[in-house]
Amino acid sequence: MATHKLIPYWIHLTKKYHPEDAIQLDNLMGEGTDFSVNNLINVVDGFCSNYKSGYENLPKMEKTFSIKKRKPDDNVIEGIIRTGRYGTGADHRNVNDDSLEEGARGADDAVVLPYYFLLVLPSDNKKQALLILEKIGNLGTKMPLEEVFNDWVGKRGNCLVHYDPVVTEDLYEKVENADRILSLELTKTRSAQALHDQLGSPFKSYGQADEKLVFDSSTAGSNIPVNIDEMKDLFFNSERSAVTIRDQEFADGKLRIEDGGSQRTLSLFQEEVNMNQILDFEKDNIDKDDQGHPDPSDLSRIAREFANDILEDHNEDEISDSPLF
Repeated sequence: MATHKLIPYWIHLTKKYHPEDAIQLDNLMGEGTDFSVNNLINVVDGFCSNYKSGYENLPKMEKTFSIKKRKPDDNVIEGIIRTGRYGTGADHRNVNDDSLEEGARGADDAVVLPYYFLLVLPSDNKKQALLILEKIGNLGTKMPLEEVFNDWVGKRGNCLVHYDPVVTEDLYEKVENADRILSLELTKTRSAQALHDQLGSPFKSYGQADEKLVFDSSTAGSNIPVNIDEMKDLFFNSERSAVTIRDQEFADGKLRIEDGGSQRTLSLFQEEVNMNQILDFEKDNIDKDDQGHPDPSDLSRIAREFANDILEDHNEDEISDSPLF
């Protein structure tokens, strides 16, 4: 099954002709924008309403965009985005009865999937809002949402939308306080010639490949046997950009931890790290519908917990943990 993740972003708005100055998201008309409402939550609610009955075709991406449902409440709005790719037809195979339906999907048929989203306008810093988007494997909504929403905001508010990944500066503290450290993955890019010299004929003498060194627990869900204090200098020293293991230098790394019952993947060898949360359907008690999609109310529950972790780190008030669906 494809990995489901929650990816957080900070978003802010600026007027088109003053792109350096973020505006108050609860005083849009007072800031001189062209919106007919004052609050970003109301803007997003209007945007969702516009795409609930219709959809946008994005031919350059070969994707469609629409909104399945949404629900606003004070400083929060959450919903389900529908987006999918077209451009290539496919046969359909039923794995239960082995039947094959040839030409079941044409090149103009989009495979439309539901993706959860949550938007929070913080209690204190009203110049930025927290947006959390679901991602399924390598498929997500960031690019189609960005294109459609940015165009909509530009036409109705004369504004630009800016997206920044949520980062944490307390990387070592996150790891030190984690319930479990599940895996460590180190990566280096090697030339095919070097691999050919080392391993022989399976590798050609041109091109390149990523070599990964993965340390995982032999017991599912348990700690890998690492010494946290010793790891600090190796992976969380801001002056260190790589680590040497087995006489090889690895300059890229990821650490997967479990904190509060949820899994998060952290990037190593940098002072700041982009945050994301990996969903575990069993451990997170996520139900599925008859098409295998996660239950929106379960996603809401987890996304709100994730949002509150981020808001707490930024000294903002928490939001309710009760889903709107």
